Amino acid sequence: MLMLGMETAGSTASAALTRDGALLAEISLHHTRTHSETLMPMVEDMLAMCGVTPAMLHAVAVDCGPGSFTGVRIGVCAANAMGAALSIPVVGIGSLRALYENVSLWPGPVCALIDARNEGAYMAVYENGAALVPPAADTAEALLPLVPAGALFVGDGVQAYRDAILAAVRDAVLAPEAYHVARAGSLCRAAQSLLARCAEAGEKPPAEAAPLYLRPSQAERMWSARHGR
Repeated sequence: MLMLGMETAGSTASAALTRDGALLAEISLHHTRTHSETLMPMVEDMLAMCGVTPAMLHAVAVDCGPGSFTGVRIGVCAANAMGAALSIPVVGIGSLRALYENVSLWPGPVCALIDARNEGAYMAVYENGAALVPPAADTAEALLPLVPAGALFVGDGVQAYRDAILAAVRDAVLAPEAYHVARAGSLCRAAQSLLARCAEAGEKPPAEAAPLYLRPSQAERMWSARHGR
């Protein structure tokens, strides 16, 4: 199975190509240009370098959030368009799950933590592939007490809330910076497992992805605050 992965939910845009779960190529860009300008040229260049045409793809994996509202929409819309045009499955993988995949060999609990700005955070805790704490959005102060002792922390929230983590979670371990970025290759690995489970259960694979926001956008929050709702 040839799978294309697309990551646009955070500040880094990433594209990856895997064959039967093995990584063939991965490109990541972190700069000021918007993902709408960089994503598809990146995908086209990567496929061309691998000698792969879009018609050869069997599935698309995409980060469905939470993260940047605009970034999530760009990735999900691009993936769904490709899936519809090629009649192939589109697998949405959450940002927090993708971060867990970066360090999935860790033998204990893993806390994926994303900085949502203004003292807010997105968080989930996983162990051995299972979610101990499902994805949630709240203040870091409210979320961190849910994390078990000895957990490995991964995600850009580690830098933003480093002191709070060390104060709230006994024996917390902070992953090196290189693991804090969600990668398209990690999306593909999680998507490959999901498609395998669908096949084993005799279920139809997903035809499209849907955004996972976990909280209203800033514009919606400002409107609610202004109108008292």
